[in-house]
Amino acid sequence: MLFRSKIFILDATDKLNNGESEFDIIIRLRHKDGSFRTIRDQGRVVERQENGEIKRLIGTNLDITNETKLRDELTQSLHDKTILLQEIHHRVKNNLAVIIGLLHLQSFNSKNDELGVFYDEMSNRIKSIADVHELLYSSETLSKINLKSYIGKLFNNVLSLSKSDVELNPLIFIDENFEMNINQAIPLGLLVNELLTNSVKHAFKGIDNPTISFTVIKEEESISISYKDNGVGFEIEGHSSPTSLGFTLINTLLGQLEANYSFTNSIGFGIEFSIPLVKQGSHSYLSN
Repeated sequence: MLFRSKIFILDATDKLNNGESEFDIIIRLRHKDGSFRTIRDQGRVVERQENGEIKRLIGTNLDITNETKLRDELTQSLHDKTILLQEIHHRVKNNLAVIIGLLHLQSFNSKNDELGVFYDEMSNRIKSIADVHELLYSSETLSKINLKSYIGKLFNNVLSLSKSDVELNPLIFIDENFEMNINQAIPLGLLVNELLTNSVKHAFKGIDNPTISFTVIKEEESISISYKDNGVGFEIEGHSSPTSLGFTLINTLLGQLEANYSFTNSIGFGIEFSIPLVKQGSHSYLSN
């Protein structure tokens, strides 16, 4: 037996006397054995008196105790998993930061300038991955990051490390709120890092007003990206079999992203590529 009748009537009539014709309320009631039950009470007015008072109504009472308990358990489980994922991203970011710090120390203590540059480049590559986990840690979805924020951090990292006077044109994002899944964001970040590093290291010798431009356009099933600098350019022939580590990584990452791409060197160096956004679940290239 549930102690319910007067409570149900009062809750329902309060709603209906305020002009509503239907009611749907959830009430928690105590059973005679001391336990509590969750009841869903639904109904509607069938007939009113001339003065507007309720004359007749119909409704149903449904015990949803088990359903409510299951929902609460699922909500708590989801909350626990969200906290766990946040902690994982936070710890991954911190571990990568330790590696970056060690590389910086090695670079600082290196008496070989070329080796010092190598350590700095490696630390920047690792930082491009760490930035993904840092953004995921503070994101709501924990699986996607804002692409504009990520690319902006990458540009700042490379240009500040190189201490160059390269001018960065405003980053153009047709959809500034576009979010990319982690599986695609990491290789894209590494690719952008390599393009920037190569431009800063090799493109601007003897170039006045060195400039880099970056544009992203989100389409229905893909994103199109354009990267350009006004440097000395490079020989397009033979780019598919490069000898440098940087261009080896660029070609590898383009393949990993399944990108359609083309290089240009009419003025400086440029690359345009399109990345398909495959929607296959939380661990895919999910885009929206």
